Amino acid sequence: MSDGYYSQTRSAKTDVNIPKKGIMLVVPTIGEVFQSHRLCNEINKLFCDSPLCAIVDDNEAYHVAKSINEIDNILVYQSDTSFNADSVLNKTNPIIIIFMENCYYPQLLIEAEKRNITTLLISAVMNDTIRCHPRYKECFLMDAYKLFSSVGVKSSMYIKEFVGLGVEENKIFVTGDLKIDPHRLSISEDERGYYDRIMGLTGKSVFIAGSVSQDEGEIILDVCEKLRSVISNLKCIIAPRFLDNIKDLKKYAEKTSLSVATKTDLLDEKADKDEIDVILLDAYGELGKVYGLGDAIFVGGTLKPFADKPLGQNILEPLFHCKPIVVGPNVKNDFDVIKKLQGFWPNIIVKDSSALFNSISSLLLDEGFRGNYFKFIKDSIKFDCDISGLMKALSGLRDKVVATKMTC
Repeated sequence: MSDGYYSQTRSAKTDVNIPKKGIMLVVPTIGEVFQSHRLCNEINKLFCDSPLCAIVDDNEAYHVAKSINEIDNILVYQSDTSFNADSVLNKTNPIIIIFMENCYYPQLLIEAEKRNITTLLISAVMNDTIRCHPRYKECFLMDAYKLFSSVGVKSSMYIKEFVGLGVEENKIFVTGDLKIDPHRLSISEDERGYYDRIMGLTGKSVFIAGSVSQDEGEIILDVCEKLRSVISNLKCIIAPRFLDNIKDLKKYAEKTSLSVATKTDLLDEKADKDEIDVILLDAYGELGKVYGLGDAIFVGGTLKPFADKPLGQNILEPLFHCKPIVVGPNVKNDFDVIKKLQGFWPNIIVKDSSALFNSISSLLLDEGFRGNYFKFIKDSIKFDCDISGLMKALSGLRDKVVATKMTC
């Protein structure tokens, strides 16, 4: 622990030997880890003899990364200092380092550049919110973005942003948005039936609040209680951004008239699902599919944002299912999508709990409007699920590895 990070295998042992000459994947938070599912699968195909090591911020991201079979080892990287970066690279000596979405660890990038290690930034996004966020301040001060061997942006609209950061335009390509993984998000009829049965959703109006911040939890429960007073067949599903917050949500619910249970509680055959008003999702990774069960969605982290995370929200997951969404005023990305939706329905953006109740209740009570909202999303919001640009870049890197006699 003294060198600023600790290593873990799937058995969660520490101080293990990490295989060298592999691929390093930098996925600090669970948001980046979820984006890496498709990528890890493709890396496993292209670099079949190269071990894959993931770098994460904390135990939360570690446990999610642990569920990805293609990841061989996980390092929890506690602080980005020159000493720690040097220590990690000495331990792993990767042939390629792939940063997901942004440059969380500029010192790691700088030390990699000194060693002539190939570095990629993929599914990258950039806007004023990111530039101004304390988490990225050091990266901008160090002028580090231009050190990447290449940068893969989510869409062509971000090319100009990274050119402005000193990245040569010929090093920029389009990866598509790895957040939109149809395999991870699509919900089959069998899965839908499973959730309906476990949660007691048949015949219910379903309100889902996803990725809810700690400061939003009580607000959402109050809104659920108010909604239940006007919608008798209401079922609410809340997915806290951090599972540690479930205990606080349960405690606050005791002050309300709501009956609350976790999804795990409902797995008990004796559980009376019909009597439960609010279901708390208590496992990471389900929300993307569960959004497909909702009639109205609130995207968390937008009313009371996450203090230490520049983004921490994903409005595209519910929109993938063409579900009508409501957000707070603190949306940090996908501004073009929000502007388009706001043009259709101004009440998509709410400033407080009262406005949230009004918007969600109007969606749940007006099936006709909800259907029009669904159709507008389906016709107007396009998702870039094509990752052929990324695959071309990875294939080129594979050729480089083969050239150095590290063949599969």
